[in-house]
Amino acid sequence: MSKQDEAKQTIDAAGAASSKVQASWHLAYRAMNGGVSTNAYGIYHDPQEVRGRLLDAKAHIDAALSVIASTKWPSNADYDLAN
Repeated sequence: MSKQDEAKQTIDAAGAASSKVQASWHLAYRAMNGGVSTNAYGIYHDPQEVRGRLLDAKAHIDAALSVIASTKWPSNADYDLAN
């Protein structure tokens, strides 16, 4: 495999990883989006709902962080070689 092909492969893999991270980002945001119900004292009506939403968001964030950590990100040289 030529250096140019390796560079293109690295760039393509990073593009796929970025898409996965973005999808996880949106799912985490969706899990956290919206309000939670509290009573007059500011105490959650359903703390388990809050916990569940936080755990859901955390799972998506952890998945995104795993993809970021396991991806070989392109260098400037990879971009130069790919052209």
